[in-house]
Amino acid sequence: MEKISIKNMIKEYPAYFASDIAIWLLAHNIPLLMAYLLKLYFDTKYKDKLIVIIFIYSALFLSRQVLIKIGANIDIRSQHKWSKFMYEKIIDKCLESKYISEAMSQNFMDVIKNDIGSIVGIISYCIDTFCSLVGSIIAFLIIATINIYIALILLIVPILIFFILNFLRNKLYDKKYRIRESESSLINIYQDIIIKSRKIHLEASGEDYYSSYNQQLKNNKSNKLNYGKFNILINTINQILVDSNVVIVLLAAIYFESFSVGDIALLISYSFIINDLSTYVSTFIVVSNELKVNLDSLNDKIIYKFQASYANTNMEEVNQILNSLEIGHINILIGKNGSGKTRLLKKISIDKNYPLILERSRVLAENLYENITLDKDAIIFDKLIKILGLEDLKSRHRLTNNDLSGGQIDRIALGRVLVADHRVILIDSNLMSVDNKIRLLILKNFEDSKRTFLITDTENREEYKTYNKIYI
Repeated sequence: MEKISIKNMIKEYPAYFASDIAIWLLAHNIPLLMAYLLKLYFDTKYKDKLIVIIFIYSALFLSRQVLIKIGANIDIRSQHKWSKFMYEKIIDKCLESKYISEAMSQNFMDVIKNDIGSIVGIISYCIDTFCSLVGSIIAFLIIATINIYIALILLIVPILIFFILNFLRNKLYDKKYRIRESESSLINIYQDIIIKSRKIHLEASGEDYYSSYNQQLKNNKSNKLNYGKFNILINTINQILVDSNVVIVLLAAIYFESFSVGDIALLISYSFIINDLSTYVSTFIVVSNELKVNLDSLNDKIIYKFQASYANTNMEEVNQILNSLEIGHINILIGKNGSGKTRLLKKISIDKNYPLILERSRVLAENLYENITLDKDAIIFDKLIKILGLEDLKSRHRLTNNDLSGGQIDRIALGRVLVADHRVILIDSNLMSVDNKIRLLILKNFEDSKRTFLITDTENREEYKTYNKIYI
């Protein structure tokens, strides 16, 4: 199976990626237009048309709210599509694998459910951050057209914020880690008191435990207080740096003496947007890396699952089944759900190169003849579709999975194998999805063909009384 990647998702659903990015680009960049309206009001002939400016400003504000709502809906649908893509890829791999049973496949899907949910959430956050980043870059370029020096000076503040906050955040992480350690110690002491309560009571050592607990509690409160103070310090420094950009704009206006009122209003508005540039860059780098790590982890889990499933297949049990087969007859492999019937059949199939018909088969978007013969000449085609009860599908020019019942799909898959000259055939199904009259006719044809069939079931049925039964 090709590894799951962003590139593959884009190829599968390009419209969803494009629409998601387009909507959020518009929503995040409308404030740029709103700020530019102020420049128009102050610097152009529109100054006497305040009502028009207010109307357009309000319309842009309301349209942004609508775009955000549309973007959220598209985002949710996109996440469903991306999840579906990953689930389908993994399900196809499970179906193709000759080592994974249906029960194991379901368990595996439950295990990776959180991974897939995390990945689609990160993709959505990456798109949102990217669109915000584009808005900051556009604001910088517009300011550069007014005055390149001011633009470069304004860019210094985001760079300072980037390095200072990253340094302080590492310190903040250390303080947060200390809080977690002290809380873990508190829990351990508390659990120790509960476990050893009888011993503590008999030895009258409760005072020592309570003293240790109170000291740890005091340390925890102190750590939380220091963490809160440090967090406030970071936010204060961030705000001071942000406000400094406004001071820079005002000083530049005094120094250059060439800025209009509209330019100053635009520079002040855009300076706040540019301040977030470093945040968006660092966030985009972090979440992109996190996305890569999550995708690599998911692909590694998939690879490990199939390798481990192959390694855990009991060869002794496989050989026991092979030795129990009655050649030239129908054999029924009986075992409860989850007992490993599918996994064993897949292992036998790959080791002995026997054809295997899985319970969840699919049809090609071709006619019945192409679906059964797979472009090979088949003299027994007409006889075979009569036995399988597929004559009513012969006139259809194109078959699809949605238009056929489960029984019809199973019989087409069966026909593909029967039309070839295989002497041993493995069927991971009891064929109960097929009409009972047709099913009995198929079983009789199996017996008359003198081929060896190994069919799975969860119970011993009346029609199996003359067949060889193998229990697991």
